[in-house]
Amino acid sequence: MKVKAAPAKADDAKAAQAKADEAKAAQAKAKKPRQAQAKAKADEAKAAQAKAEEARAAQAKAAQAKAEEAAAARAKAARTPLEVGLEALQKGNYALALKELIPLANAGNAVAQLRLGDMNDAGQGVPKNAQRAAMRYPAGRRTGNGEAQFRLGEKFDADSAFR
Repeated sequence: MKVKAAPAKADDAKAAQAKADEAKAAQAKAKKPRQAQAKAKADEAKAAQAKAEEARAAQAKAAQAKAEEAAAARAKAARTPLEVGLEALQKGNYALALKELIPLANAGNAVAQLRLGDMNDAGQGVPKNAQRAAMRYPAGRRTGNGEAQFRLGEKFDADSAFR
């Protein structure tokens, strides 16, 4: 009987080994979905974190743009009437240029007097009037504006009415 007992023990050992292998395979199989779930959760967390970072960066960029816009508006509002008038003249907005430059010229601003003289001489926003231009140039010259003095000299040289 001992001979028969040996194969039974071997069969039992094989069966036990097969059961152990099945258990290991089942554990490994069960472990894989848990690992996959953990990886998926980690990936979701990373994606959420990246999305939050993008949102913070977009908010920061929008806040910076808003601050720059506000600073530009403050800088624009802080311009002097002379700057506003000269910019308007440069852009061809003669009505605004006259509105800003006439009070300055009447107060003795040499640059405003020169530019008003130029506007009168060229007929920009006002009827062309060389005599009125010639009135503005001496005022600019008296306040020390060399360009106004040069323009007045040109008027005397070009127009015999001023001789």
